[in-house]
Amino acid sequence: MHVSPWLAMSIFQKAIRRGREDLALRAAASLLRDAPDKLWRRIGCIAYEDIGMASLQAVGLATVALAGKRHRSAANGQLPAASSPNLGER
Repeated sequence: MHVSPWLAMSIFQKAIRRGREDLALRAAASLLRDAPDKLWRRIGCIAYEDIGMASLQAVGLATVALAGKRHRSAANGQLPAASSPNLGER
């Protein structure tokens, strides 16, 4: 996806809210390529604002992912960590 990071962040969050996993993954890949810091901040926002108590596991995974690259590397890299199906559970 070749869009600005700001548009990619919006697409990412809206796609998650609408259950569009394909679109969310494309937007996440775009953010990971162009603005990885924005991707991780947005994942944290989504986990706390949109998922919250519906999946404490997802919030926990997002919190660990926000802890830094070393923790994301333990999840086999940044894209697998960002695209974990558990982050989208509700």
